[in-house]
Amino acid sequence: MWYHIGMLLDRKTLGKYRIIKRLGSGGFGSVYLASDTWIKRQVALKIPHNQSQELEKMLHEPRLQASLSHPNIVQIYSVEKKEGIFFIVSEYISGPSLDQLIKDSEGLAWEKAVSIIFQVCDAVKFAHDHQIIHRDIRPANVLLTEENMVKMTDFGTSRYLNPESIAVTRVGCPPYMAPEHFEGKAVFQSDIYSIGMMFYEMMMGKLPFESFNPLKIEKEVKERLFTALHEKVENLTAGQSAIIMKALAKDYTDRYADAAAFKKAIIKLQEADTAPEIPKGEIPQPSNRPVSDKSPSKKVCFNCGKLLSPRAKICPYCYQKQD
Repeated sequence: MWYHIGMLLDRKTLGKYRIIKRLGSGGFGSVYLASDTWIKRQVALKIPHNQSQELEKMLHEPRLQASLSHPNIVQIYSVEKKEGIFFIVSEYISGPSLDQLIKDSEGLAWEKAVSIIFQVCDAVKFAHDHQIIHRDIRPANVLLTEENMVKMTDFGTSRYLNPESIAVTRVGCPPYMAPEHFEGKAVFQSDIYSIGMMFYEMMMGKLPFESFNPLKIEKEVKERLFTALHEKVENLTAGQSAIIMKALAKDYTDRYADAAAFKKAIIKLQEADTAPEIPKGEIPQPSNRPVSDKSPSKKVCFNCGKLLSPRAKICPYCYQKQD
């Protein structure tokens, strides 16, 4: 049986859930905002279009996502089947998707983009540590809460992957797919490429491709026919551009080893770019006071990327404890 969106729009409830409205629809299924009438909580219901699939196949996504308990990954509450309809119950995120945020702007500020990328990197690093490769990282699958907290979703194309192996199926969204991904040989660094392309799009306000024909995109990706970002975006430094372009390296071995290394490279750049300048004529004079062997180092919040006091214990912007 194939489920279509009109089936649920015509009804008020599904089991204990009161249907409020449809949030969106894609190739896999439709998502609805609903209220759990038992515990009085708003939830998202994801209903696959193809209800005739084997149960094991439909359980693939919720099982993977439910195994990842992380603040930047949408939480799966349950999987249910009521009145012949199979559906996934998950945390409801009231804010926009990153896709909507990009469409509403002509490019995000560096600080805003970094804050989002840091959280995406945290989620992806956690998934990779559990041997799960996402394979469909794109702005539409990055949700934002009203407090600008990232929540990654849609693990429908994800799979378990040993560090030495590759994913041998070709799935994903072409503009965010790495060269090896087009060959059906996705690796962990393929997700790094997808993050890099999102970062590129956030700064540019659009993707670097002239055409959205999948075959033409594949050609441009494999031949790397897009220019360095700082040549297109005003006020973006060559150093900032280089951080992003490294994630988009044609050969996956030339990209960051993992999401933590990507994040660390940004932090290192932030610290270097924010070095305090001493105005001319104000060079400190020697004093008789003992000089410490360690000068105060610059400090960047590992969670949101903001510059902090060297002695800060808690970030005043995101309230995250610092190491």
